[in-house]
Amino acid sequence: MNTGQNQESFILYADYIHPILHLTQAQRGDLLTTALCYANRMELPALDQATAVLWEIWKNNIDRNAEKWEEVRQRRSVAGRKGGLAPRHPCEAERSNAEQCQPGEAVNVNGTVPVTVPVNVPVKEDTSPSPPHFISLPVRNGGNFVVTSEDVAEFARQFPGLNVPAVLQNILRWLEDNPGKHKTADYMPTFLHNWLARDAQSCHRKEASPHDTSLPPLDQLGTVL
Repeated sequence: MNTGQNQESFILYADYIHPILHLTQAQRGDLLTTALCYANRMELPALDQATAVLWEIWKNNIDRNAEKWEEVRQRRSVAGRKGGLAPRHPCEAERSNAEQCQPGEAVNVNGTVPVTVPVNVPVKEDTSPSPPHFISLPVRNGGNFVVTSEDVAEFARQFPGLNVPAVLQNILRWLEDNPGKHKTADYMPTFLHNWLARDAQSCHRKEASPHDTSLPPLDQLGTVL
């Protein structure tokens, strides 16, 4: 964890309900226990594959929100210190209605004089949590295609036994290494489905015949549109 200390709280998104409905009651308990252990820097329990996929999504969002809050906290701390600094010269703190003092002049004040003190007001930061996305993949002509946590859960349902988060990380590295082969945003869903299906088929082949290492060529994942 990036905070270096226990977290007092973390965010659970409402749309987590959709992938969680596919888990058993025992798996849901294991998932929540893992989140609490992670926030308190305790040893994490062992998880089955389906629960581990959802935990990876939760963990990424917990870390991302913790980093964002730490940045906000530090900026507020700096702004608060600046707001507490005293004015450099008395003329910056006291002004009479009749005249303005100049450096080196004495100031006679009779009665109660309103004093205006310059205060640096911290700008309100946007502390709204980041959307629950799992990974961003570059597309042609700039921009990114966002794969959400719900997408990952759906991929895991379509391709049981496949480590979907690991495959998505492989796809990201391949796109970064091959900028000339980036796909359009409209074609990305088909591209991802074809890649995942190919890896799932490869896993089934290895299970059926450990000595059969032949795979379809990568170009069969789809032409560049």
